[in-house]
Amino acid sequence: MRLVGLSRGMREVLALPGYAAVDQLEVAEAAWSLATDLGLGWGPFEPGNDALVDFVVGVVEAIDEFIAVAESRGEWPRDVALRAEAEAAAWVDDFLYDNPNVRFPAATGDATDVSLFTVAQHLAQALAAAVSGVRPDR
Repeated sequence: MRLVGLSRGMREVLALPGYAAVDQLEVAEAAWSLATDLGLGWGPFEPGNDALVDFVVGVVEAIDEFIAVAESRGEWPRDVALRAEAEAAAWVDDFLYDNPNVRFPAATGDATDVSLFTVAQHLAQALAAAVSGVRPDR
């Protein structure tokens, strides 16, 4: 079990306790649920899949770090979702470098890489829009 510290805005969006670090599984489930609620249709979350949990939490932390910096400036960039996507893509690169043999049940071969980038992109859009209130133009 790893505890994750997130900004107040991110914890609010994910409906997590606002006063303490949260177990990584709770963070991953909350992020997956938010994306599912927005109609991304990824299917059920797999809480026993440690690689998936690490991946989703990493995306959330990357977006949270970016959002916290943008929030501290007091003004959201117009391209907040695009910038969040770039942070998420950088996390995917790091994740794949550290986990070259990771495979998720629904994907094989290069499909895993593509699906990870797609999931990260959608999570980034959902989290950035929810925290900032700025919807992507695309």
